[in-house]
Amino acid sequence: QQKSPRNKCNTPTRGTMYGGGGASECVVCGKKCYAAEGWKINEKMYHKACFRCVHCNVKLRINGFTTIEKKHYCKPHGDQLLSGELDGDGGGSGGSGDG
Repeated sequence: QQKSPRNKCNTPTRGTMYGGGGASECVVCGKKCYAAEGWKINEKMYHKACFRCVHCNVKLRINGFTTIEKKHYCKPHGDQLLSGELDGDGGGSGGSGDG
């Protein structure tokens, strides 16, 4: 008879919910990123500090960003892009002053 696992209620454990506990590579910086250090967005791992708006480079929050054509934007720039007020090239390097 096999011993049953500790998790008797069949709910995912922290290790399985957050990518198995091993490190993945951050798609921005290329360094190891453990589950506690970042987020998995669209099957790609990001450090929290690396997950930034492609237009203004502000650090994004997990509950306040928009993804358009596989590019991530802060909520204000995502809304502007969707409404046609912003060019969707994602090439903003800051310094426009209209922030």
